[in-house]
Amino acid sequence: MADEPTNIDLIEPIENEVHPEPEDAPTGCFALWGSIGMAAYAFLVLGMACTGLVGLTSSSVMMLWNQRDKGAELISGAEAESWRLSELRGVGILGAEDYPIIYHDHAPGIDGSAGCMVVDDTLISWEEWTFVAKVSISRSVLTQEGSEEAPTLTLSDGTAEVVCPFGEGEGGDRMVRMMRAEIREAQEK
Repeated sequence: MADEPTNIDLIEPIENEVHPEPEDAPTGCFALWGSIGMAAYAFLVLGMACTGLVGLTSSSVMMLWNQRDKGAELISGAEAESWRLSELRGVGILGAEDYPIIYHDHAPGIDGSAGCMVVDDTLISWEEWTFVAKVSISRSVLTQEGSEEAPTLTLSDGTAEVVCPFGEGEGGDRMVRMMRAEIREAQEK
């Protein structure tokens, strides 16, 4: 077996193998294209990275900004965060089976410690997690102080009074229209 040729022995060396000569570098205006192309690509990648960072930063800021303002707006009870309703149930302001139709948080820190809400036909207010008053909407008189954009609503039935202040852009004008419509509808019956 030692006398038999192996595969390596069967390959004949190529003596006159031709290797291609390296190409000469381009001359004239083409001499700069290689480095310009690489620089353009680097600027393109850098520009995309900067655009991504600006987009990420601006969307994060807007997300935080919108979360901060959301609690102050007049919202549907279905949109109220569960922790807000849970706190109100815990201190006895909202019953276990009650669910607000409309909710407004007017605490300075928008932490739910003060506000007003509509449950069935009743407007309820609280301050510092303490019940203040509740008034039946259909048997009350509505007064409005302040501007249309930032009104302070007072709903009174002769024995109790609920005051619900709104800041600008918090939906106070909508609340005024809703309360007036409810009172008008009750009077027509």
